[in-house]
Amino acid sequence: MTFNPYIETVEQIDTARIIGVFTCSSEKVAEYKKRMMRGEKIEPIIVYEHRDGFHIADGNHRTQAAIELKRNILAIVRRDPIPKFVYNTKRE
Repeated sequence: MTFNPYIETVEQIDTARIIGVFTCSSEKVAEYKKRMMRGEKIEPIIVYEHRDGFHIADGNHRTQAAIELKRNILAIVRRDPIPKFVYNTKRE
């Protein structure tokens, strides 16, 4: 078993907050769009939450399909359990 230092939640996220969707196969995106429009259950994407939004770890095609359909998407959201300010404090 691998140690996961992140806190994970499963939630619907706004695709407008996703940063950096990479170029995807248009055929695969079209397939996901059809499945989403039919109401099929789609595997959650995996994202890391940062100050500026969500960065995709897995699920570019699903994300692109949801963006084109103007829908939110189910995601496993990974958050760092230690606030960033802790890393920036000086220790004496």
